[in-house]
Amino acid sequence: MNGSGLTPLAHGWEPDVSPDGRALVFRGPAGIEVVDFTGFNFRALYASAYGAFDPTWSPDGRRIAFSIGTYIDDGLGL
Repeated sequence: MNGSGLTPLAHGWEPDVSPDGRALVFRGPAGIEVVDFTGFNFRALYASAYGAFDPTWSPDGRRIAFSIGTYIDDGLGL
């Protein structure tokens, strides 16, 4: 497979696949977003003017953790 004919599910950064392999959480243009791999069940989980970063599924897939803040304090633990 060379990737031709594929359709993107979403546009964003920092993707993480759910533990059951059925959904993707990522940092999108508006915040933290989730889409399943059919591409039909899309939802915005968190919108922030300050930014949201590094979304990650919990091991059981019931929760999503992420950081919020600005680019200034991103990664500094403030």
